[in-house]
Amino acid sequence: MTPPKRRLLPTALAGLAVLAAATACAEPADGEAAAASSSTETSSAAPSSSAAAEELSTEDELAAGLLPTDAFGPEANVVTVDVRQVTTGASGGLPEGATVTPPECGEGLGATTVAPEDFGVVVAQSATAPDGITVEVLAESEQVGDAAPAFDQLVERCPQVTVDAPDGTSVTIDFAAFEVPDLGDASDGLRFTTAVSAPDGTQLTVPSLLAVARDGQRLVFLQRTGADSDPLDEAAFIDLFEHAVRTAQGA
Repeated sequence: MTPPKRRLLPTALAGLAVLAAATACAEPADGEAAAASSSTETSSAAPSSSAAAEELSTEDELAAGLLPTDAFGPEANVVTVDVRQVTTGASGGLPEGATVTPPECGEGLGATTVAPEDFGVVVAQSATAPDGITVEVLAESEQVGDAAPAFDQLVERCPQVTVDAPDGTSVTIDFAAFEVPDLGDASDGLRFTTAVSAPDGTQLTVPSLLAVARDGQRLVFLQRTGADSDPLDEAAFIDLFEHAVRTAQGA
């Protein structure tokens, strides 16, 4: 049987699917979209040296922007995570034949893969402690500004989503707003509870806190998932998020 702490990692990394779903929810008004498109086309027609995108960091340079291991506490076991490999293998889309309720929320939740084309450079680490697991992802891309999350829209449109798989597994996610400090160019937060019911009767319900900050070409993603149903320490999570953003900015 898979140890509970190991089962938490895919649950924590599922926050990347939430991020994809939130990004997909961002729909500017028709007039704004047309104006933005026209402006983009006009500006791109005559690029200047000042408007040119900055050169992306190397993976080692970006990794220097991750939190130091001691930031997660003395009991945490901190390891490097290959986000592309884990999310592609564990959740590269909804299971075949799965049903989503409500159906209109299925498209965003199925976009779970963090593929190489999504970001130019991406590094990540996880910290497992007795009270749960924390995942930090630091990504860099010329298109980071186009991937700003819209958690408020996700909460409004899909406050609860249930996925029923053909094997009898059922997963229900409840979303709620989570206020985070204004950091970088933009930041947002989300709290959600994931309840999993397996065919053998095993049940797992865990809370999660998720925070994202965009700063220039960099995106800082931090998520904490509890080891059980006990509430998470929100103040401690926000402190860690602020530390993560400062560390990324200083690298």
